[in-house]
Amino acid sequence: GAFNYTLLVQPSAGVQRVISNSANITTGTVLIRINADVDNTIDGRFAGAGQFLLFRNTNTNANNTGGTISYTNITAAKQSILQYAVIENNTNAVLIGNVIIGVGTNKVNINNCRIGDATGGNINYTRGGIYVTGGTDNYVNIQNNEIYNFLDTGVYLSGSADVCIISGN
Repeated sequence: GAFNYTLLVQPSAGVQRVISNSANITTGTVLIRINADVDNTIDGRFAGAGQFLLFRNTNTNANNTGGTISYTNITAAKQSILQYAVIENNTNAVLIGNVIIGVGTNKVNINNCRIGDATGGNINYTRGGIYVTGGTDNYVNIQNNEIYNFLDTGVYLSGSADVCIISGN
């Protein structure tokens, strides 16, 4: 629209905040889906320090677990930043990651996060850390993350992205 909307998610104090699901919900349901033309930032720091946001998506049937955070259809003029957060998942589904960067024109920066298996809810390893479905005009920057305890791949690139930087993970 004519307005310049922004979205900021951050903790309100220096204690861990958990946003989670552990129910047997519809197959492939994502915990948080960002699908809008809006500058958005998920920043787990409080007062510029720490990792105080934990996002966890688990399912009683790991084959049905969707991603934890998904970005799709965000124009190049808008930016998505995911930083200093903990992202957990117990998916056993093929081609699903804790973080999914879907089709559409996206500019996504994932920095200084811990991305791995579910340590609560329905505990299990995750299939993959970050899944990029690609598409033209994608700009993906994945730097300085700890990606761990996955069954297949830490970062899976499917299709093409115009710019993809993976460094220091």
